[in-house]
Amino acid sequence: MVDRGGMQGDLGVPDEFLCPISQCVMLDPVMAADGHTYERSQIQDWFNVCKIEGQPVRSPLSGENMPSEQLTPNHTLRKLITDALSRSPDLAAALTPPAPPQMGGEGG
Repeated sequence: MVDRGGMQGDLGVPDEFLCPISQCVMLDPVMAADGHTYERSQIQDWFNVCKIEGQPVRSPLSGENMPSEQLTPNHTLRKLITDALSRSPDLAAALTPPAPPQMGGEGG
């Protein structure tokens, strides 16, 4: 998942590319039992929070109980997102998080 840094309007990112939980562009979109597509890590975290709180697993969008935690990869959406990013280098660059700082220094 990649944070858009609050620039969704400026970048023209389609809403369908955004995880409804994080509002970030999905890189690993999966469909949950509620019929909605989420970024895999976000919906898995949602399931874990429900369990930790001792609650049934519910849809983050509708609040309805989910009959299962099965996740199905949304290959079509993933391809659409990948294609859009490859066609728009400016969009891809804006959505790419900065590289983590390198641990420098001289060892001994």
